[in-house]
Amino acid sequence: MKVVLVPSAVDLAGVSTHVLNLASLLHQERMLDLVVCPSDGWLPRTLGDRGLPHAIVPLSYRPTRFIASSLSLQRFLRSRRSAAIVHVHGRFPMLLAATSFGHQPLRVAATVHQFDHPDRKGLLGWKSTLETSALRRATRICCVSEDLKAEILSRIGAEHAGRVDVIPNWIELLWHGRARPDPRPRPTRGGRPAVRICAVGRLSREKGFDLLVASVGILTRQGYPVACDIFGEGPEEPALRRLVAGAGLSDHVHLEAPSGNLRLRLPEYDILVIPSRSESFGIVALEAYDASVPVIASDVAGLRSTVLQGKTGLLFEPGNSRSLADAITRLACSESLARELVANARTCLERYLPNDRLREEYREFYTKVILDNP
Repeated sequence: MKVVLVPSAVDLAGVSTHVLNLASLLHQERMLDLVVCPSDGWLPRTLGDRGLPHAIVPLSYRPTRFIASSLSLQRFLRSRRSAAIVHVHGRFPMLLAATSFGHQPLRVAATVHQFDHPDRKGLLGWKSTLETSALRRATRICCVSEDLKAEILSRIGAEHAGRVDVIPNWIELLWHGRARPDPRPRPTRGGRPAVRICAVGRLSREKGFDLLVASVGILTRQGYPVACDIFGEGPEEPALRRLVAGAGLSDHVHLEAPSGNLRLRLPEYDILVIPSRSESFGIVALEAYDASVPVIASDVAGLRSTVLQGKTGLLFEPGNSRSLADAITRLACSESLARELVANARTCLERYLPNDRLREEYREFYTKVILDNP
């Protein structure tokens, strides 16, 4: 039983990280056929570095390229004689795969990585409708959290509950048994050492980085020294740069492109912030747990089951930059709280590692894909 993985993105973000981890897991189990990457980028380069089979099949979500992309994907999948299952990740591959249901021998499974946004109108509303239709037709669906499963069933109907599974995200340990780097000198603001804040993710509105910028503005106006690095790329980058400059925060907030060694840099920071307005899981929280960096996250479905309030991290009121600023102040001013959160997070992380239970869950998932679509 061989599996083809098709991700929606290749940049250093949650979906790509998940697909990389899954590709490694399936390769170890001798179940991976290859990963189909829609373009060049971080994911295919990292797959190549790890010796994992992959191919770049140029795909585009643009209307003028959508049909051609669908046909290209169909032709490529039909060429994979050794594969039995195509496992798509994210909305765009789901839309492409929807055009080929019933027209190629591979069984189609789907992993959903994000919540729908019912307030979206126009073209995005059309995409959401098509995605819901495609999910109803997929052989099986995998969700990365129970919250996401509940949302999916509200869209496709409770009668489909029997073919929706939950397998949480996980990470490979990086820092276990490994010496941490010596702390780098703290940047200073007004002669005082600054608290170092890190945030990681796609620069899109639902990730809430504008809220983080606003909270840094609140702290600096209070005279609190802050140095914040935001790692990511995406459509909101120009607006975020204007926001930072307009608020006079250029010395406090820096936007940087993500890199493959980002996890190696995490121990340089005092706090990792996940300010998302919507988040299905928050895999970067696990990476912070591994690096012994305390986490502050938005109190939204998906995140609140990954970051446990007062135990593995602190939660703030969604969309409220003042609440986020208060959480940063509370954590930065209490070394004992930070140590407690880090210790609890390290214990919690054991649930999210590639163990025998995880491997068995995926074997069962793919076996069901085959049996449900004889």
